[in-house]
Amino acid sequence: MRADPATDDLTLDWPAAPGSAGPEYRRAPAPGNAERTRAEAKAQPAVPAKEPAAEPALAETGLPLSALLRGLGAAVVTAAFVLYLFQGWRGGDDLTRALLLLGHTVALTAAGFGLGHWLREPRGARLFIALALAAMPVSFAFLGGLLYGHIGGAQPSPAAAGFWQSSPGGALGLGPVLLLTLAATAVLTLAIGIGFRVLARRSARALTALYALGNLALLVPVREGPAVPVLLLGLGALLAAAAVQVRRNDASLATAEGRFARLALALPVLLIAGRSLWLYAPDALFFAVLALLGYGVLRQAIDAGARWPQLLETAAAAMACAAAGSVLLVLVPLTGVADAAKLPLAALVLAGLLLDLGNRPIHARPAHRSAAAALIASVMALNLLAHGGLGPAAGAVAAGIGALAAGYGLRHRALFLLGIAVALLGLGYAGEAMLARFTVGTWTLLVLLGSASIVAGSVVERHGAALRALLARGRQHFKAGA
Repeated sequence: MRADPATDDLTLDWPAAPGSAGPEYRRAPAPGNAERTRAEAKAQPAVPAKEPAAEPALAETGLPLSALLRGLGAAVVTAAFVLYLFQGWRGGDDLTRALLLLGHTVALTAAGFGLGHWLREPRGARLFIALALAAMPVSFAFLGGLLYGHIGGAQPSPAAAGFWQSSPGGALGLGPVLLLTLAATAVLTLAIGIGFRVLARRSARALTALYALGNLALLVPVREGPAVPVLLLGLGALLAAAAVQVRRNDASLATAEGRFARLALALPVLLIAGRSLWLYAPDALFFAVLALLGYGVLRQAIDAGARWPQLLETAAAAMACAAAGSVLLVLVPLTGVADAAKLPLAALVLAGLLLDLGNRPIHARPAHRSAAAALIASVMALNLLAHGGLGPAAGAVAAGIGALAAGYGLRHRALFLLGIAVALLGLGYAGEAMLARFTVGTWTLLVLLGSASIVAGSVVERHGAALRALLARGRQHFKAGA
């Protein structure tokens, strides 16, 4: 341990790893070789003496003791709030627990100001402010639990509901709970504004409004049904879009404090999701929304130029698959949706996400676009073989034409041929379905198809040379992409 004269800080030092730069140590010659060494030195011509080179200093790896202590303290405070959330404190009444949480949050904010004012140490002060901001959703979640105990209907898991329910021995009535919620919301919103003025002064108003809105969503008394996924998706999409806009308008948010200020906006969304997973039995729609939000976060990280883009892209593709699978699980028990439409709808979700991932402006890969087109064409063909009918046949024709166009545009011969095969399969099933149910409309369509065939023959005869040249250009197009 040594003292740094520039910062008056204590630093823990370790010796450098073997092989790193350091002073050179030479082994003394063996006693039997001493005379030979002196003789060789006399035989060699004299060389002008050079000034001895300065020995390189022993490389050291320093870790400031202050940073170590700050990190340890932040981890302990965070662990305390997490344990308070998921283990709970079942002693005391509702008012005592609410005031305890509120007092801890205010104390963290006051400690940050005290550290900056009296000790003139900004790092510790900003750390206290950041911890106070991160603890805000815990207080709002507790207040939301008190409100839901009077308004809501779904009961959480008894083994994990100690923190999230009213105390059996000291429960407050609805009126006192409402007054407590209003007063605590005013105090906590003021603390949020102070915290963002310290961490991101230029965007403090926008970040305060967004974070307060996210925390107020924890007070909404919904715990089951489609309302929870809808709340989660709407809140997550709104906060993500607003955070991107705020970042574009404020370049200072690229600093460490700015990144934390933006990431803090996700804490209420994470707490709503964790509350549903921990206390209730979420359905497939909830997991579909969760996967969509995860995909959106990974896509934004790719657009922001984060490290390991290939890994993030793979994780985003996995999230897209999870979202499509959850959508399929949502559709399977629904009786109002035709069985022939359930698998294509889930495939459309996956293909849309893959197409979006392949069209990212910074890190776009054509493989995702070709995979999306091939997926839709293959699923439509399988759906047609499984169910038959005019509707699945029309879907197969449309998917085949889309895959054909995508294959030509991407110069992907296999995708082009797959599109032709699926389109012809759809046309065959469509013809069979129309012949099986012969009506006036079917008769008219057949007449039109026959007339179109005659016209096509005339065009081939009249412009055969131009068509052959067009086919030759198509072959060259695919050869150029091979």
